[in-house]
Amino acid sequence: MSAEWNDNTRAIDDTTPKSQPHLSYLTRIVHKLYPPPRPLYGPCSLSGTGNEPKGIASLLYKAFPPNLQTDVPWYSPSIATKLKASGQLYSSYTGLEGTDLVRHVQTIRDRAWAIAPYPCIGRGWFLLPGLSGLKIWAEVVETAKEGKTVLDLGCGLGQDLRRLRAEVGAAAKLYAIDARKEMWELGCELFCDGKEPVAKFLCADARIRHPDNSNASLGDGGWLNEIRGSIDVVIMSQVLDLFFWSEQIAIGRTIVELSNVGTKVVGCTFGTVQGSAGEHKSEGDLGFSRMYHDDRSFGTLWLDIGKATATTWKVEAELVELEEWGFDEDDIAWMTEPIPRGLNFVVIRES
Repeated sequence: MSAEWNDNTRAIDDTTPKSQPHLSYLTRIVHKLYPPPRPLYGPCSLSGTGNEPKGIASLLYKAFPPNLQTDVPWYSPSIATKLKASGQLYSSYTGLEGTDLVRHVQTIRDRAWAIAPYPCIGRGWFLLPGLSGLKIWAEVVETAKEGKTVLDLGCGLGQDLRRLRAEVGAAAKLYAIDARKEMWELGCELFCDGKEPVAKFLCADARIRHPDNSNASLGDGGWLNEIRGSIDVVIMSQVLDLFFWSEQIAIGRTIVELSNVGTKVVGCTFGTVQGSAGEHKSEGDLGFSRMYHDDRSFGTLWLDIGKATATTWKVEAELVELEEWGFDEDDIAWMTEPIPRGLNFVVIRES
């Protein structure tokens, strides 16, 4: 594929799927009587307090699975333009180019939306440079080249790990954790590398909880024992904002168990201007909730994680305009209050 997204792909937007797959007559009747739920994302959906169907609708949906609605502002029918920044990467993995590549990506995106109706899926942000667009990326690459271990926590489709593998090669020691195995499997389909995965995948909820006055070992699950204390770099890209404060502390406990002195936690999350940090829920039925940090609240989070686990952390956090992440006007327009920003971070364990 050429280095530049050329005129041969200008018709892509007209060839990408715009409609939901064909549904049987009986399925359409069921969905008319019991309309499919609007998608939710954020802490409200992850905690199980969302809009899941109940009663007879729940039973009917098992027999006649609905297509999750797409009439929300964080869904775009076509995500072709997002490939301008990463088309070469996806082409190198799939062997596809032009409209064939876009159709492939679009199909996987539509299937991922039914599992995880988040903006990174709906608006195609997973196609943007992501971690590779941050200043810390070169250091992450060098760490992996040295044979050290890198973990993508909340990996989703695993795009950051594919970028890393492309630069480091087969010697990279990569792990991936996500609560939804289906997303990782879709990522393997997206990159056509399921027969030789770039990383070892562990299906797990990364939120460790136990009473503050308990002396019990954190993370006594078998999945954690395999990599306990062995991770040199933890990647967290657009993950933290899906959880409220207490759950972010729980994730921090997991990171403590995975890390050792010198471990770096790198990534980005949605933030806001100073003075507006906090837990925010949309009004009405828009269906999203988020924890927005500014650089100060993010530092406080890691101070609290340190107090809860007898560890200390050096925090570097920078608020940036979302355009620096590759967002366009439509990606940002639906985000109203608080004022949205990107928060890039590097957190280093000191003790």
